[in-house]
Amino acid sequence: MIDLLGHSGFDLRSSIVLTFSLDLPLYDGLIRRALNRAGIWNQITFCDFGCYVQDAPSHAAALYAGKHYSVTPVWQNGAFHPKVYLLLGPRHGRLLIGSGNATVGGLIRNAEVFGLFDYDGEKDAGPHSAFQSVFAFVESLAGSASDPVQKQIKSARQMAPWLAVPPVEDGRRVLIGGPGRLPLSDQVAALLPSKKSDDLIICSSSFDRALEGLRRLASMCIAKAVCIVQPEHAEIDGQSVRRVGKAIDWRPFVDPYPKEKRQRKDVRAHAKVFIFGHGKTETCIFGSANASAPALGSTNTEIVVALPQRARGSIEKHLGLGASIRAKSIEAELSQKGWQDVDSDSPADRFNCLLAAVSVSESGYRLTLVSGTPPKNALLALAQSSLSRPLATTTLRRDGNAHVGQKVSGDDAIKCAWIVDESGKRLSNSVSVTWPMVASPRKGGGGGAKIGQFLGAMQDGAVLGTILFELLDQFRDFEVIQAGSGKRGTAAKSAAQAEGKAQEQSAEFFYTDAKADAAKGHQWMGDRIDLDILASLVQPLNPAGNAEGVEDEVYDDTKLDEEAEFREIDEKKGVATGTEKPRRDPTPSDKLEAAIRRLERRLDRAATSIENALQFLENLQSLSPNGVARQIWMTHIGAFLAGRKTVSADGDEFTCLHPWYFADYVLRICRALVGSKKVGGFLDRLSKSTWEGYDGEALSRGLAFLWTCAEWAAAYMVHYYSNGEGKDELPQSIAVASAELVAARFIWKVSSHCEAPDQESLTRRFPAWETVPAKQRELTHRRLAQVVQVIQCVEGLGAKSVLGPDTQTDALKAGALVHNPITGVTMLARDAAPRAYHLVNLSQIGDEPKKFGAVVAPVLVDGKPYHLFQRTDENSAA
Repeated sequence: MIDLLGHSGFDLRSSIVLTFSLDLPLYDGLIRRALNRAGIWNQITFCDFGCYVQDAPSHAAALYAGKHYSVTPVWQNGAFHPKVYLLLGPRHGRLLIGSGNATVGGLIRNAEVFGLFDYDGEKDAGPHSAFQSVFAFVESLAGSASDPVQKQIKSARQMAPWLAVPPVEDGRRVLIGGPGRLPLSDQVAALLPSKKSDDLIICSSSFDRALEGLRRLASMCIAKAVCIVQPEHAEIDGQSVRRVGKAIDWRPFVDPYPKEKRQRKDVRAHAKVFIFGHGKTETCIFGSANASAPALGSTNTEIVVALPQRARGSIEKHLGLGASIRAKSIEAELSQKGWQDVDSDSPADRFNCLLAAVSVSESGYRLTLVSGTPPKNALLALAQSSLSRPLATTTLRRDGNAHVGQKVSGDDAIKCAWIVDESGKRLSNSVSVTWPMVASPRKGGGGGAKIGQFLGAMQDGAVLGTILFELLDQFRDFEVIQAGSGKRGTAAKSAAQAEGKAQEQSAEFFYTDAKADAAKGHQWMGDRIDLDILASLVQPLNPAGNAEGVEDEVYDDTKLDEEAEFREIDEKKGVATGTEKPRRDPTPSDKLEAAIRRLERRLDRAATSIENALQFLENLQSLSPNGVARQIWMTHIGAFLAGRKTVSADGDEFTCLHPWYFADYVLRICRALVGSKKVGGFLDRLSKSTWEGYDGEALSRGLAFLWTCAEWAAAYMVHYYSNGEGKDELPQSIAVASAELVAARFIWKVSSHCEAPDQESLTRRFPAWETVPAKQRELTHRRLAQVVQVIQCVEGLGAKSVLGPDTQTDALKAGALVHNPITGVTMLARDAAPRAYHLVNLSQIGDEPKKFGAVVAPVLVDGKPYHLFQRTDENSAA
């Protein structure tokens, strides 16, 4: 889906997204960039009001919301449930209608079904009527939207004049259900060639408790309807399954991808498909509507596509549903499921007023309310996030039928707003502030036919394949790290209480159409802003001769030229005269240098963070797999960029990430993951169940790639400090100074979970691999194998045959391989002294070696003491 949104090759300017759940950090960090690269600057999004309110805590991670794109929550009694992605330009259009929300699950992970409509004004006689139907529906939503959003929608129509061209049909129909419209089930029935179909196949991810929607569909069929569900994820009431009885034949979802091609281990069946068979033909309906009463009636807003009649069985074959249909019945399993009653937590029950938007205008902050009226002395709170203290509060006044807050100075930092009373109590939900610049024309990120060549050159598909699929197999959403102990500090608690009922999202929220559950106990909101790091890290890749496709914001730590241009336009009341300062080429040398420095800092901070956490290791009883996730994730990203060349607009060649920084990061991470013998490392805190099932397999696969990186990093550092650029330097990190020891202990630890290092497609995934001479890589490989064998013999099997007497230790030099009961197999950090040895303890925080007393024995290889690479002041002159 990300490819379809960003790689059309069309000349596009506007996008309109209709979604139930909206993962704002995902949109901000990835979807927005994909649309920018397609040339789209006018970005409009509508989502369900309840989901918007529940996901408010994540809005702080959406840095460009309200400025580079608008978000409008839609309030209605039922769910606002469509999943539509409409892209428009002067001569081209693309429309995707399906089942996937603008979330990780909907666009990247789930099994979803979409329909694609394209329009090329240079080739096609006219657009499909679907474009006009969807855009007319969007215009109906504009009535409850803010002024900037209304301007955006008006601009979208003006920039796509072909929307008024008479349509050209191909037999497909778009059906829209919702409040004030004919029930969706009646619209579907009107398309069928007979009142009742011969048979019916249903794919659905959600149902109403009484299965009324399923019964309604089944009543449209003569034979028993087949319903394909994913029992481990679908919420179904077992009693209702028993009541339905033989009217429904329940089948499990079987992933249609061949096993050897599957990229997703925990795929979720989120598609909504109804296939009505009649005679030799069949009619297929797919889109956003589940087999539930609200979806098939007029309660929810739903948008589906009805295909023209096709040969019987063609849809089943096309979607690969055969294995699911032929699978054994799961009726017995479903009949035992229980329905979880949850307390209704409608925003209307929580707040006096429901706020859909706060937009900035000349007169002040203009409020768009969908319910309630602010009391006389109400104030507008303005803040950086929904959980932070207000930066300012301002009085409200009536302006006709609208409420307007007085302007405040220094409002650049303001991102969120909500209504409070004089005591500061919240009276409304919080919303992202929408600025006039969101509707101002500006240069997109590049597009047209060149974008395909650009993305091919930067191997964007390789990034998605390597990172978004392989690493997301390990963790079920982008919440890839859990910080601290899971306890919130006082300030965070106060902010959460001030929000009313600040809620945290379960993984279900990002995969399905489930509402977010209330937070239970002490939980920690995952650092989903790391998605922005991912998007930033893959951006510096820019092939020579084409700088159009990389957006400038990725590289600039300061305010963008684009922002300055927006302000100039804003000062002229939204009029772009053409005299504004033109955009500079988006990838000059200084921008690339800033991006590279930022990447280096991020890797260093990530390594420093886990090293500092070693102080808590002994008191840590268990660790969530998410605690290891970020390290593997960053390793894949770093490996992809290490040693990769790029050329700036000024013609200067840069290395996206110098191999030293990546090798430094890898060794420091490996040091913290495995540690030394007695205390161990963070890998030792993973429970046994972590290594079981699909997630365990995926975690092992991720560590197998880190194994490859660790062996390379050791070889790199040995070469760098012995014969390379750093032969006159001293490393600051004990992990780098003890590179062979760190790599060997890591390999020994993970070899029980990984059969071999992952060295597949290294030239693509790891361009720095060949920066180390092949001779050095081979030598390091052999030496590490020897040390791993020693560790296995002494610590794994408990054999001491390779250990010499402690009387031989006094003459050992720094770097000698030794054994101590606490540290296990380690090395001397400094030359031996009688009854006093400075040993490398990888579990100890800091980079200073710890002084140990006796009980140290030399490790002998072929009967002689074995020396590892060690680069400290002890041997700097060697």
